[in-house]
Amino acid sequence: MPSVDMESLTDREDPRRVQPVRDEDWEPVREAITQLYWTENRELRELMKVMEARHNFYATYGLSLAT
Repeated sequence: MPSVDMESLTDREDPRRVQPVRDEDWEPVREAITQLYWTENRELRELMKVMEARHNFYATYGLSLAT
C-alpha cells in the first residue's frame, strides 16, 4: 500500500476521518460529547468543531430519517 502524505490532504480526504453512520460509531466519543455538552455547556456548533479537532470525528446534525 503506498504511503499517504498527510500534510497534503484536506479534511474530507483524511483517511483517519470518522463520520458516524451506525450507533456503534458514537460509542468511542460518547463520553467526550457528554462532557462538552452537559458539563461545559458548549453549543452544538462549537461541540462539533471541538470533536473534529480533538477526535477527528465529523458528525452532522439534523433528524435521522433512517428506519
